[in-house]
Amino acid sequence: MSTLKVAAINNPSAGSGGLAISAAGNVTGAGLDLIVTESFSAVASISLDNVFTGDYDNYRVLVNVTSASATTASKMRLRSGGADSTATAYNFQYAQFSAATPAYNRVTESSWDVTNLQTTNGMKAQIELLAPAEAISTGLTIFGTKPEDGIFLRGGIYTATTVFDGFTLYPASGTISGTVSVYGYKS
Repeated sequence: MSTLKVAAINNPSAGSGGLAISAAGNVTGAGLDLIVTESFSAVASISLDNVFTGDYDNYRVLVNVTSASATTASKMRLRSGGADSTATAYNFQYAQFSAATPAYNRVTESSWDVTNLQTTNGMKAQIELLAPAEAISTGLTIFGTKPEDGIFLRGGIYTATTVFDGFTLYPASGTISGTVSVYGYKS
């Protein structure tokens, strides 16, 4: 078997959107670009700064909490200039589906609820943030799974028109371990 190594592959058609594969293996020009992946172990919170920029309008955040020291809520706050926004401007509505009765609620708080954490299985979530680096309201959608509780859906908005460059994930109590990856949507 032969291996072909190239620095980049560019689409030769100018009318096709200029798609290219970089030396790192990312497709540029459309789709998702990996911005950062961070691992964390037994932390009370994890903050990522300077991940939202003018390079992208919308972002995907993939969270894999592998363990938590307590069964508790996981939370998210947006950040600007290295500080969390604690304003009561995080509106969200959720639906949670499990073997038991589904739960629904709408709240306004000083953070968004991602979902409840489980001590042995943590949780997994796909978070979409719409326009966090723009001076307009930031939109939010979350889809995730927990082995003990089924699936959950969240939707919300940060009502103020603040420009954000990052976020913090944290448990309501205790510590968490896992990974978080941030991707930017190319337009």
